[in-house]
Amino acid sequence: MITATQIYWLTRIENIGAIFTVMGFILCVFSFLYFSDDEHTKSFVSLAFCFLFFVTSAFIPDTKEIAAMYIIPQMANNKEIGKLPTNTAKLLNKKFEEWISDSLKNGKQ
Repeated sequence: MITATQIYWLTRIENIGAIFTVMGFILCVFSFLYFSDDEHTKSFVSLAFCFLFFVTSAFIPDTKEIAAMYIIPQMANNKEIGKLPTNTAKLLNKKFEEWISDSLKNGKQ
């Protein structure tokens, strides 16, 4: 069952990804402007953090992906939904048989 908290985070997840992207961009610009070429170690560490922010933002799923992560397993594991095609086929066969018998009765009259 999906709770109100999950729905809230579902709608906010794209904003969190955007924040990580903006923070990574600002950190990259800051690291290139602040650190000089003499400080290779600090520059490497700042570039590693930039990469970390961009990779994190790339792997944050969007709203559609999270909805699919919740809905698809529930649909796949629900036995009633699995019976739906069988029940639908039975209903269609019954209706076709009724229509055929009605049309045969109407044709003989």
